[in-house]
Amino acid sequence: MADRSLFRFVFFGLLLSGLCFSSNGFAGDLLIFSPTHAISSTTKKPTGRMELIVTSFDPIKSVSLNGKALTLTDDYSVEVSAPLSLSKGDNSYTLEVVTATESKKVTYNITLEDKESGPKVKDALTVLTMAGLHMLDNATNATSTGVKEGATKWQFLVKPTYKLSKTDSVYGMMLREKYGKASLAGREIVMTQLGGTTKLMGFPLDVGVSDIGTKMSGFSAKTKVETDLYLKSSQKFGSVNVSGDFTYRNMDAKPANAQQDGDGLRMLFKGDYGMKLLGLNSTAFGSFENMDAKGKYKDRYALRAGLKAKDKMAGINVNGSLDLKNTQYMAIDETSKTKEATSLTTLNLGGAYPLDSVAKGMLLLGTFKYSTQSSNVSSKKYSGTDLGVAMIYNF
Repeated sequence: MADRSLFRFVFFGLLLSGLCFSSNGFAGDLLIFSPTHAISSTTKKPTGRMELIVTSFDPIKSVSLNGKALTLTDDYSVEVSAPLSLSKGDNSYTLEVVTATESKKVTYNITLEDKESGPKVKDALTVLTMAGLHMLDNATNATSTGVKEGATKWQFLVKPTYKLSKTDSVYGMMLREKYGKASLAGREIVMTQLGGTTKLMGFPLDVGVSDIGTKMSGFSAKTKVETDLYLKSSQKFGSVNVSGDFTYRNMDAKPANAQQDGDGLRMLFKGDYGMKLLGLNSTAFGSFENMDAKGKYKDRYALRAGLKAKDKMAGINVNGSLDLKNTQYMAIDETSKTKEATSLTTLNLGGAYPLDSVAKGMLLLGTFKYSTQSSNVSSKKYSGTDLGVAMIYNF
């Protein structure tokens, strides 16, 4: 109380000298002041206390804070110590004082900012892990006249991401796919990726490099297949999201026939539109892809369109999509002696069940995919199914 009495003495002195406080309230013979808060302030702490002092030469009739009346213990001065519980963004606290001769309102605006200007390590580092098993009925994409080979495919994925700031992050990724049964038994596909995200002139950017190779089980050396450098960005316009993907592909194994050389730049432009369809959260999407490579891949382009939908049923997040992709080669393939054209139709169905009771961030996934491709090249025609189950854990 000694400190508050000192405050009161000082304020009465200032009041008598006729000084006005631009950051607090002074009207006639009434002074409202906060030793803890300015009229506008920012904080990163969601809780705290606000100290307010009211002094008057005339008897005080009532004092209220955000409409709640406060108990008066003195006719000429009131000291308020109010607890704060702030929400993210702007918060307002209005003190209203009525005396025998006048009334006064003063509003204090407090903005609660994000806790971290630079994120803590435990909040910034996340690791996505996935382990899955797929059952394929046509692992080698055999044609209808060929012999389909069923196979199992194990998938393992680890993707750590470290957030440097609200817009900047670095990440890595390793994906391994191992086949069992049939002619693919023991074969592994290995993909590694290193990249980062940032924002430039309001546009999000994703830049990185991917390395893809194959190997047999055990400690056999990996055979590099290709290395990709990529740059991606996206922008949202209302309900429409537009994205661009620029990837330079470098095939490590150079073919004897230069016409099969796939080195070159791939450009992909995609747009999707969110909407409600039959009561479901749905997305219509379309894309245009152009490959400026060598040989048969020169000026190859692909058009794609589809529809995705999702819903929640009995605690399970279910989703489905129908995807149509038409690819046209502009150069004549020396093997087939024609300009290859293919049409791929894919149906996806899936469900995700949260296992938070086991570990927060864990999901059990089930997927089904049916693919069928038609083509003017008989060896490119195929159809097949993929039934999978996976466990995802993000920590």
